[in-house]
Amino acid sequence: MAITLENRDCDRFRQQVARMEQGNVDLLFVGDSITHFWENAGKEVWDEYYGSRNAMNFAISGDRTGHVLWRLANSPLDKISPKMAVVMIGTNNVGHDSSTPAQTVEGIQQIIAVLRDKYPTMKILLLEVFPREEKPDAPRRLQIDEINKGLREVFNNVENVQLYSINDLFLTEDGILTKEIMPDLLHPGPEGYKIWAKAIEPMIADGLGETPEACIPSPRPDDWWVNRYNEKNDLLKKGDIDLLMIGDSITHGWEGAGADVWNIYYGNRKPINLGIGGDQVRHVLWRLDNYDFSNVNPRLAMLLIGVNDTWAGTTPAKDITLGNRRILTKLHSLFPELKIIVLRIFPCTSQQNQIDQINALLPYYLRDLDYVTQMDIGHVFLNARGELTKDIMPDLLHPNTLGYVKWAEAVEPTIASLLNEAPNMAVTLEDRNIERFQQQSARMEQGNVDLLFVGDSITHGWEGAGKDVWEKYYGNRNAMNFGIGGDRTGHVLWRLANSPLDKISPKMAVVMIGTNNIGHNSSSPEQTVQGIWQIVDRLKVQYPEMKILLLEVFPRGSTPDDNYRQQVNKINEGLRKIFVNVENVQLLGLENLYLDENGVLPVSLMPDMLHPNAEGYEIWANAIEPMVKEALGETK
Repeated sequence: MAITLENRDCDRFRQQVARMEQGNVDLLFVGDSITHFWENAGKEVWDEYYGSRNAMNFAISGDRTGHVLWRLANSPLDKISPKMAVVMIGTNNVGHDSSTPAQTVEGIQQIIAVLRDKYPTMKILLLEVFPREEKPDAPRRLQIDEINKGLREVFNNVENVQLYSINDLFLTEDGILTKEIMPDLLHPGPEGYKIWAKAIEPMIADGLGETPEACIPSPRPDDWWVNRYNEKNDLLKKGDIDLLMIGDSITHGWEGAGADVWNIYYGNRKPINLGIGGDQVRHVLWRLDNYDFSNVNPRLAMLLIGVNDTWAGTTPAKDITLGNRRILTKLHSLFPELKIIVLRIFPCTSQQNQIDQINALLPYYLRDLDYVTQMDIGHVFLNARGELTKDIMPDLLHPNTLGYVKWAEAVEPTIASLLNEAPNMAVTLEDRNIERFQQQSARMEQGNVDLLFVGDSITHGWEGAGKDVWEKYYGNRNAMNFGIGGDRTGHVLWRLANSPLDKISPKMAVVMIGTNNIGHNSSSPEQTVQGIWQIVDRLKVQYPEMKILLLEVFPRGSTPDDNYRQQVNKINEGLRKIFVNVENVQLLGLENLYLDENGVLPVSLMPDMLHPNAEGYEIWANAIEPMVKEALGETK
């Protein structure tokens, strides 16, 4: 029965015939009661999305595939020339027990064949049959799953036909269909139709050939803009680029406030910054149309665009979101193997309502693009109260150096994964569940810690060569040694994640870590800086008011040309670049207190060229004493 024409000569069908006789149909919806009810529960959504698009509802409640085939055979299809059809049919075939799932698939095939034969250039969006019944293992739900599985096998790369599933949007994470979405567990309610419309909107716009003003590729006349475009185009012509960073002034700013962070995270990844201040989506579209990409084959792109489109407050959020999609599909056409990260627009204090609308639409508009990874990292720029402050974005729009650090840190694991890079061990949590860690946890459980020393064997050594100095300076200050010999940044991150930090409220932390990252050849200096940043960030999140004294990594190796010394210097150079005006964090270098005038590290201070002796710990304690006193609120 799924391919047998079933008579559907009823009043509604005759009304549909009369509508076709009038012509002027660009968008045709084909289906059963689920489509029919766009005129009931979905009416307001239909009017919003399709009221001005010459759309026709060619659905009848109760229809099976055989009914649709009969209607197609008996309708004046030659009177209309739709640009696009949205087809969803099949639930009644199994709901009425008239067909098996496999037979239903055959019926749907026949419907698509008729439409393709009648309208060879028309785009067809074939939706997988919507879920029904509450639970994933319900009998009808399982039959629907079989139909959709069959559709996926049949409609694979069929010209002008896109098979698309939006079923997960109707379901909870555990596959439950709720009555808030489908009140009778079959037909969408108003919220369900809203989900449907949002999910297929970009395909509708493409199918109808719509290009809103925001999506018309356009250059800018400014000389400086033309010069920057040409500058970047010249770099593209030279080739050898793996990473594209595309956007507006926020991306452009990687060459300003973010320059040092760029070098640490991306300097060795063959990147190019294709951000231009003030750009909107239409400007990026023009640039992609006109850049000379003939000598490049990038592996990864990151896109952040749209905030400038919101300034006038008149461009619809859906048009800006569609512009993002058009940029992505353009990139995919240029580089079919390219992987793309799309960032939702960062928070700012202007037009936030429209930005929120765009960010809410992006998951709907991009969900069918399997080469795209969507990321929402806006929260990393907010304080503990969820506020955007000038400490991160001085003008409440563009990140400062700290903001770019947070951006880079947030996307780094995803970038490394998409590039198939070995994980950065400097930020990978490394298990440290040993006896000393257990002792440290037990100490934290007791509370009453005002001063926390965080580090590796050099910090651990306060209990060895530095014991007497520790007693002298910190014995009566509720100080805790949170150092473990051999630790790398990943170990410290693991310990912070697994310690009862909520049991203590230190006023100050003294942090010095990183020498083992390069000593064990587990991380580059740049990666080590990333690990140190994450440690400091973790401490800041846990203790927002605590003062952090971050020490540059102590010198190691006898002479300035020692390999380890040079790597330590690179770490410290990186720390100086990113720890600038970071609230409650002071970076302090003690190198000059340990080295002679020729840069030689004397045995009299570090006998093994790595760990201080008692005199070395005295130098350390004396140097930081003013900061410790201030942080602990001690009077002279």
